[in-house]
Amino acid sequence: MLVSPHDVLHSNVQSIRKNEIELDFFLIEAKKYYFVMFTEHWVKADYLKLIHVDQYNLVSHFSREMCNHGGSLCICSKRYLD
Repeated sequence: MLVSPHDVLHSNVQSIRKNEIELDFFLIEAKKYYFVMFTEHWVKADYLKLIHVDQYNLVSHFSREMCNHGGSLCICSKRYLD
């Protein structure tokens, strides 16, 4: 399967905890994409693994463990690719 740029959605969320309402609206739009990526999520890896993104699996993430803001990237893929 080839993935085009239109199959990927990115958002710089600058704190998942602080922007939960905006993130919910973002995820409604995201349902038509194969991959969604969040940058600057600002949470540690343990917390990130608890976040459930409907119809998506967390496939990769990076969190700065030695920094106050924590994470910088997470990538989710659609559970069932067409």
